[in-house]
Formats: sequence, C-alpha cells, structure tokens
Amino acid sequence: MAARWLAYASVGRFGLGHSMLAWARAAVWCRPAGVPMLAPQWLQPRLGPYLRGERDKREYFRLFNSDGYVTGLTRLYHLAATPRLVAEKGLPDPAKAPAQTTLVTFTNPMSANFQTYFRNIVGHHDLVRRELVRMTRPRYRPAPPACPHIAIHIRLGDFTANVDLGRVREGVNSARLPNQWYCDMLTGMRARSGAALPALVYSDGSDEEIADVLTMPGVSRAPDGAAVTDMLSMAQATVLLSSSSGFPVWSSYLGQVPRLSFPGQRKERVIVNGGGFDAEPECETPDEIPDGWLGYMRAAARG
Repeated sequence: MAARWLAYASVGRFGLGHSMLAWARAAVWCRPAGVPMLAPQWLQPRLGPYLRGERDKREYFRLFNSDGYVTGLTRLYHLAATPRLVAEKGLPDPAKAPAQTTLVTFTNPMSANFQTYFRNIVGHHDLVRRELVRMTRPRYRPAPPACPHIAIHIRLGDFTANVDLGRVREGVNSARLPNQWYCDMLTGMRARSGAALPALVYSDGSDEEIADVLTMPGVSRAPDGAAVTDMLSMAQATVLLSSSSGFPVWSSYLGQVPRLSFPGQRKERVIVNGGGFDAEPECETPDEIPDGWLGYMRAAARG
C-alpha cells in the first residue's frame, strides 16, 4: 500500500468545548484532502462531574457515532505502530504524500487552548458544523427553532463564584458572571432595539440559582439536553448572550451568531463576516452595545 497521511485528534478529558478543538483542527486539515481520520476516543473516565453533582456528566461517547472514521483493529494498529508527527510542531501539506505512512496527531493543551488554536479553524465553520452534525447521533440533533430568539448561556458548575469583576475584566478564566449582568443586558438589548425577542436560557445551574433570570418576561429555560444538543441549539439562535465559558464561543462559531460578552471574556473572535458591525462586542452595560448589533437584532425580529 502506498504511503499516506492519517489524522488523529487526542481530545482528552476536558469539557466538550475544550475537547472539540483538537478534533476540529484535525478535520479542517484532513477532510478537504481526503486524508483518513482515526475515530477520537470520546470515552474518557471523568469523576469530577459526579463528585460535584454537575448536570452534565460529560459522557460524550454517547453523543457521537464513528461513521466516516477509521475504527476497530485498524485504528488500534495505527495508534500503536504508525510513526507520528505532532501537528502543534507544524503541519505538512496533506496533498503531498509522505515517504512513509504517518499519523498526524492533534492535541488539546491544558491551558490557552482557545487562545492558541481556535484561530486555526476560523473561516471553516461550514465544514466543522457539517462534520459535527454528521457524527452526532440523530436523537441529539436539535430541531429548527420556532422563531427568532435570544440564547442566554449561564455557566456555573465548576466555575468560581464571586470573582472580583476587575479580574474578570482582565480576562481571568473560569469565573461565574453575576446574574444581574444577564438581567441588565437582556433588558437593555430589548429596550434599545425595540425587539422583544423571547429568550432561552441554557445553564448547568439549578432553577433556584438562576431564578432572577428565569423570572424575567419572555424568558424560559431550554429543555434539558445533551451538551452537543445545547451547543447546536444555541448555534440556531438570533443572537447570543454569553457566559465566560468556551461553550457559547463554539455556538457562535458554528452558527455565525452575533455574541455579546462581558469585558475580558470574549476569548476569540470567531465570526468571519460581521455584516458591517461588531458582531462580538464586550459590554458591561446596555449603553455599550453597538448600534449595529442592535440593528441586526431589530431586523431579525421583523423577519
């Protein structure tokens, strides 16, 4: 058999947003050139979600199929015996055959994963979304939205509470944002745009923990869904009010959904064509929301 490239994403034991980046980088490199990709190891031991009583137990192996991937004994053979090339040290041209069959491996680092590597997939959202939907089992694919709406992502879980907002503005990671910020921004978005869009809340917190958001007019909680279901659902929103998690970054990227973040928490710009306005602003008060962003929301509400 002629020498060829192979690709493999070592996803690690992270949350879905963090884990998916190595997979997406591998897909962007190998799929257009027809390079075979070994099935990722989504089955990973995770005790933390159980010990912390999190809603999402991170059993991602239940969400995805292996259609279109190299699996079984062939996969095990290549993982054990095929020479490797580390993608993070430089990518070869996938269209040029190697001297010997080589496995190009993509890995998620523990820190600065988004900041270092997300830019490698920006502009390839159509391919990544198509690949993600294809490998997601049908029962976890969301239905189309009934109407234009606002998605609100509130991350609690293992994120730190009561972090000084000065540090949040400076970009501290894994910090919970105040519920009042979501309330104020939603009220301001609606008032300034004149578009009273309904809002769907996606959160790993309990109803009691986010009650002040859920009791606002026109706000309801999204049905309990798997992580990938929520991610793909938010990618269908009109606009997105984002937590400091990387999870809504993915939704904004996949659906090219305008996203509003707290200062210091945007992480990366992921929208290619902002329509002539800043589609990913960082705002602490409603007065800071760009007019173009509000105009987009207004136009979407009118249909």
